[in-house]
Amino acid sequence: MNTKYLLLFLLLLSIAVPQNSQEVKLLKVNVEGNILSTDDMVRYTAGLREGKTIKQGDFSRSVKRLWNLGMFKNVQIKLGEETVEGISITILVEENPILGEIRYEGNKKIKKSKIEEEIKLVSGQRIRPHQLDKFSQQLKDLYSNEGYLLTEIQVNLVESSVEKIKNKKAQGITKDIVFHITENKKVKIGKISLEGN
Repeated sequence: MNTKYLLLFLLLLSIAVPQNSQEVKLLKVNVEGNILSTDDMVRYTAGLREGKTIKQGDFSRSVKRLWNLGMFKNVQIKLGEETVEGISITILVEENPILGEIRYEGNKKIKKSKIEEEIKLVSGQRIRPHQLDKFSQQLKDLYSNEGYLLTEIQVNLVESSVEKIKNKKAQGITKDIVFHITENKKVKIGKISLEGN
């Protein structure tokens, strides 16, 4: 009779104890989707190497570490084969594009050199998707400061026109950034009226 209660208690305890306290050994760590980053760099940064004993919570920390590099726009960890000895995983990554050329189309009122001072883009840097909106806003602010409040900015990543890319692997992920600028008319204040005290 006591044995039944002991087994029931152990069963309930195993359900109640969080699963991320369980440790498991990594038997194999595969990396897929990387183009310029090496498998070893991805494994090392993630902290997930073959033979290492980990907890379930380590996966989210690994994804965060890889994400913080700024090299990847997508990071996932896929569980593979699971045995008594441990598990196999695959780290799936998708690399952010590399900046090729920077082009400005439609800028007549503000010189390219002044725009470049404000935007600070460098050919060869990684471009995160959210940065396109940031660059657009910086350019709108620059035009607003010059009185062009109605300026419209469209930013696009397009296939690179750079012909001589040294690293052939980088060709597929090298993109040019094109700023399409519609300046519109300068806003002028005609009259200011103050009413009241």
